Amino acid sequence: MAVGTAPLEIAVNYNTKKVYVANGVDDTVSVIDGLTDAVLTTISDVSFNVPQAIAVNSTTNRIYAVNNWGDSVSVINGATDSVIGTIFLDAGSDADGIGINETTNMIYVSEVNDDVVTVINGATDSVVTEVSVSYWDPHGIAVIESANKIYVAQDYAYIDVINGATNILLPEISYQFGFGWGADANERTGKVYFIETGPPRRFGSRQQHRH
Repeated sequence: MAVGTAPLEIAVNYNTKKVYVANGVDDTVSVIDGLTDAVLTTISDVSFNVPQAIAVNSTTNRIYAVNNWGDSVSVINGATDSVIGTIFLDAGSDADGIGINETTNMIYVSEVNDDVVTVINGATDSVVTEVSVSYWDPHGIAVIESANKIYVAQDYAYIDVINGATNILLPEISYQFGFGWGADANERTGKVYFIETGPPRRFGSRQQHRH
């Protein structure tokens, strides 16, 4: 089916059966009926600026679109499919990935240039804190709600684990290859999956290789 230009990520509301697609070039979000596979509407808003990642809280019926060039997160009301607010991040943050814990109504956004994960309270749509990652370049985020743990894929073979109750880093997970990119989780099995890209590149100190 045809959506906007350069669709970059997709998210599903399992309660409303709607599918949301972030279109990075034309700065829109396409809304699809998951039962008929028909495009219901295309959301345009001044807050959209290269919406690169998108996530849904099916419980609150809120959709969060991460604006990579806009250093912000647009909040969409799923009942009206309209933008109802904007959450601003650090300037030049290169916001990249997003994950949601529907149980706690907390949103997690990775900021590549700042090497942090921003924690947002979904009840107030306000920033709670920033968690510095152990290495650098955080990308994909996955959440295991039952454990209240947030998994963050990073460049250079590291996955950070954040305790969602305290927003403190737990022991990191290292692997042998490439760059951590996309991430997702299976709540039933407790397994987390990551996409690795690029060749093995394991460097020494963080200070030596910052961009």
